[in-house]
This record gives sequence, C-alpha cells and structure tokens, in this order.
Amino acid sequence: VIPRREVDVALKMATVDTQPLQWVDLGHSAHIPHSARLAPVPAMWIEVLQGKREPWPTGLDGRWAVEMCLGAYQSARLGRRVTFPLE
Repeated sequence: VIPRREVDVALKMATVDTQPLQWVDLGHSAHIPHSARLAPVPAMWIEVLQGKREPWPTGLDGRWAVEMCLGAYQSARLGRRVTFPLE
C-alpha cells in the first residue's frame, strides 16, 4: 500500500479553456473510491454531446495525428523522409 497524505489529489484533468494548457484539480481526495474519482471525467464529453462546448481535440486534430503516425511508418518503410500531406 502506498502511503498517502490527506492533501494528495487523486484526479486531475487537462483543460483547453486556458492558454497555456493547465492541469485542473477536480477536487477529489485520494481517499475516496476510484469510481467516485472517475465520475466527473466524462462531463466534458457530455457537454459536447449536449452542444454546450466544442469538442477537443477536433476530428481534424485526430486526422492530423493519424497522418503523422502513418507518415512515420511510411518513412521507416521507405528509408527516407516523406512530405505531408501524404499522397
């Protein structure tokens, strides 16, 4: 068992509402059940589904990330640099 102090924080979430990005303490002690600590995590996603906020990352962010990964594989396979956007 890992000893925990009363002030230890069990759950933080990265926020995109501030620049630069920051970790926000969700106010959950390390001494409460794991399920209770995780309950607030999907709140941002639910707000997106309800139309209260824009999704982050966006679909375009995801597409860019996938293209970067595919480009790395293609570069390794070909043994040379590749250019983006991929063809």
